[in-house]
Amino acid sequence: MAESEPKAIEVKHGDEVDIEMLSKELDAHNSKNTDTIFARTSIVNRTKKPVVHVDRHFWHGSTHSTPLPLPVSGGHDYPLFGTPPEGVKYGILYADGDDSLSRQFLVAVHVPLPVNVDANNCKVYVEAGPIGPVDWNVVEVKLNMATSNKAVYDDPIFGGRVEAEIRTEMNGYTFISFSN
Repeated sequence: MAESEPKAIEVKHGDEVDIEMLSKELDAHNSKNTDTIFARTSIVNRTKKPVVHVDRHFWHGSTHSTPLPLPVSGGHDYPLFGTPPEGVKYGILYADGDDSLSRQFLVAVHVPLPVNVDANNCKVYVEAGPIGPVDWNVVEVKLNMATSNKAVYDDPIFGGRVEAEIRTEMNGYTFISFSN
């Protein structure tokens, strides 16, 4: 990993993440690099149980960071790398267990580059519900049909909620939250 690349940040209960500092780091990196641009994603677990990373899929872009299990009130912030114009397009899946009463949280995000042009180019798709298999091809179709840089879904079965928003004014910083 090049020295100028961002590093993953684990957020523990009670920690404050300096979003302004991270946004400046994004801007500084992206103003010097035109072939590889990065964005950040922050995931926070506001459920009553720990959640574990189950799967992720990249259609475009990559990350050098491994998604971590998230304790109650815990979070993880990590960098994503992409190249213009496709940028970063990925899906991530977390769950709060592995039995039939467990819920899963799915988020798919597309941050085309450059980000600072128009929020309408950024798309988010989210789901929450009973644990089960994920067809990433179907998720990509749903993401492509999305019309907004933010999404919220409330699971009518288990009551879980997933929220995600791409902040274009912060160079594609994506915020994800799981709750119940």
